[in-house]
Amino acid sequence: GVVVTRFVTQDGVVQLGRTVLLMPIGVIIGLMVIGTAPFAPGVRVEDRTDSPETFRAVFRDIFSKDFGPIRILCAIACIRAFSLITFQNLVPFLAKDRGWSLEMGGGTISAQLFLLGIGGLIGGYVSDRATPRSILGISTITPIPFLIGFALWADKGSIICFGLSGLMVGLATPVTVVFAQQLQPKRAGLVSGLMMGFAWGVSGLLMPLVGYAADVFGKPKTLVAVALLMIPASLMVFYLPKKAEAGASNQLSVKKRDSNDRE
Repeated sequence: GVVVTRFVTQDGVVQLGRTVLLMPIGVIIGLMVIGTAPFAPGVRVEDRTDSPETFRAVFRDIFSKDFGPIRILCAIACIRAFSLITFQNLVPFLAKDRGWSLEMGGGTISAQLFLLGIGGLIGGYVSDRATPRSILGISTITPIPFLIGFALWADKGSIICFGLSGLMVGLATPVTVVFAQQLQPKRAGLVSGLMMGFAWGVSGLLMPLVGYAADVFGKPKTLVAVALLMIPASLMVFYLPKKAEAGASNQLSVKKRDSNDRE
């Protein structure tokens, strides 16, 4: 969507009103989803598992020993999301400082987002041939030199570094969610929300601090510091189980607690 928007608004701020032309595309896609998405007929209210007892059990599980790998994985996802959002928010200001045009600044973000999607496709393919932990580790450590290169290299060639960082980060974007669901299959919806919604939400809340740091220390130094946060994130990968099945054995204890709560 951001890639398409860049071309719709390529003439500058005056043309932002033309983004309304993209609305029918979203409506069509939404109708296609409604028409093709499978439904689950026959699900009764009494079969739902979101009763107050179970709801409390969910949060009890988050802080239990069984959820240890999920908490580590969530911390990694938060750092990765924080790095992406920070760079994407500071790119327009950094581009202005470097004398780049508005179109080039937007194109820089579009290039990273496009390659981020390509990286997700590649990561999904590679995940059938490699362990999720290895993909996550590679995807977390390899973007660091590209992100630092973009932050410190003022030439237009740094756009290549920025794009490649998106490609490498994207390798583990779908893998992270699937890995979390495999570790806790009974809480698949919960862990998916932690990996995506919680991670990106927390990162967004930290943006005022990033803006303050950029004003005090400068944008390049702030971006380098954020990029270096990926180092501890990559080290945390070693504390994850090698195989997702390692967390499946813990589901029996979760089921037992839920049955006790319902009683």
